[in-house]
Amino acid sequence: MNETNIGMTLSTFDFLELEDANSVLKFGHGNCGHLQYLLAKANNIDYFRLEFSKTMYKEAQKNNTTKQAKFSLYDGETIPFKDNSFNRVMSVNMVCFWSNPQKLITEIEVKWVILLNEHIPKRK
Repeated sequence: MNETNIGMTLSTFDFLELEDANSVLKFGHGNCGHLQYLLAKANNIDYFRLEFSKTMYKEAQKNNTTKQAKFSLYDGETIPFKDNSFNRVMSVNMVCFWSNPQKLITEIEVKWVILLNEHIPKRK
């Protein structure tokens, strides 16, 4: 996943215009091969990742060399954080994996500003 999504992920981080002490939430973290790039964008970034794949969660934990990144498993439908917990929220190619995207997007819209950088194939 990192190889196919890395370009979009790095571009999304650039577009977010991260500032010092931002709190960032990303849906789906893959193996988190982009972590050092993100943390170099600004000082004291708190980075939270939500993943529903236990395999990807374990891979990301192996690459997590900092206390600034916190990974959590979730059910893919409910965001397990209080309202207004983040300055930036992003997702790269995850909507197609959500079991109920409308519910999750509605929850995000109510709580936070989000940037979705998604490629969703057209259905035939």
